[in-house]
Amino acid sequence: MSYRTLPGIFLLILCVVSVASAQPTPAKPLSKSEVFSALESANTSEELIRKTNESLIKEIAERSVDFVLTPDEEWSLELRDASEQLIAAIRNAIDPKEREFRINVQRQQQLYNNFALNFNAADLASRQTALSAAREFVSLYADDPNVAEIVTFMQKNLPRLQQSVAMLQQREEAVERAQAQALEREQRRESQRIERERRNQEAAASRAARTAGSDSAASPNAAADKERRPALPTDNTRRAIPNVRRP
Repeated sequence: MSYRTLPGIFLLILCVVSVASAQPTPAKPLSKSEVFSALESANTSEELIRKTNESLIKEIAERSVDFVLTPDEEWSLELRDASEQLIAAIRNAIDPKEREFRINVQRQQQLYNNFALNFNAADLASRQTALSAAREFVSLYADDPNVAEIVTFMQKNLPRLQQSVAMLQQREEAVERAQAQALEREQRRESQRIERERRNQEAAASRAARTAGSDSAASPNAAADKERRPALPTDNTRRAIPNVRRP
């Protein structure tokens, strides 16, 4: 190669690079966070919600999306005033087979996380979550070679997990029975206290009634005795004394 051809080669490379850099970079697909964020920011008015839905549908037609929606996520979008047309646009932006595959992977990941994060927990609710996730995972994906090791691990640990859940249930039921018995004793003591107070009040009322009855029975006799006694002379009254003649 002669030195005269080198400048031509360099010039050709520069032209190719400049043409490539001049071409517009394709826009990234719309993300799930962008969709949720746009809808949450538009909840101030019905008009803004409508325009946001239309804008997102247009962007999806131009950029597509990099996610699929699970049924729960579709319901969550509906709560954020997503229109049926917007949800359909997101659903149809991905090939149906690819969409089914991604949803299946998300489901696998969710079940595995529920199992792994709660498997060694000490409380009953977490162990029950792990047990339910393991049972569903094994039931759905026992024949999937991609997760064969996970299925084997879950199958191996299911009996121990079931036993621990049963023991925790018995322990919790014992605690609940003890609490119910303690509450029953407390209620019984309170009932006895109320009954004692009621009896004391009745006894006090009965004594008060007997005392009042004795006073009312004594007052008429006192009035009759007073009437039978002769009246004493007053200062303004003189008793007449007959003249007695001496012999």
